[in-house]
Amino acid sequence: WTIKQRTVAMVSGDGEYDLGTDVIDVLSVVVRRDGTDFQLERLSRDEFLNIPVKTTTGRSNQYFLDRQLTPNLKLWPVPENSTDTIVYWAVSQNEDITASYQDTDVPYRWTEAMCAGLASKLALKLPNVPPQRLQILLTQAESAFQFASDEEGEKAALRIIPT
Repeated sequence: WTIKQRTVAMVSGDGEYDLGTDVIDVLSVVVRRDGTDFQLERLSRDEFLNIPVKTTTGRSNQYFLDRQLTPNLKLWPVPENSTDTIVYWAVSQNEDITASYQDTDVPYRWTEAMCAGLASKLALKLPNVPPQRLQILLTQAESAFQFASDEEGEKAALRIIPT
């Protein structure tokens, strides 16, 4: 998967927006109005279901992500104008490689983990791979994955602010 920032133009009175079929999840969402970003709070399915009047209009401040085949972002209140923009960080599936001249849609820090993981998976499927060699490949794959995974951590300091 990859993380990409995306935008959607809001439509007055329309509280539902289909995201791309490659979207797996959404990390954060803001409404951008006149250059100012307003954070939206994520709701669970039950919390969204329990909103009594879903047609209320105003500046959206909450969302529910309905993770279907084509994920659907449901906003509340429903947008009051068509000048605002939804800006969100999407976790997306990597693009397929369909030709030999294309590069993998994988950050460089993950290349070794991807190659080592593929080598160990192939070794499991091939006949006559010595168990010692298989164990070496599995250990290399695990080590490469751990190294790349450790690089994914957030570099910002954690701040806890009481309300």
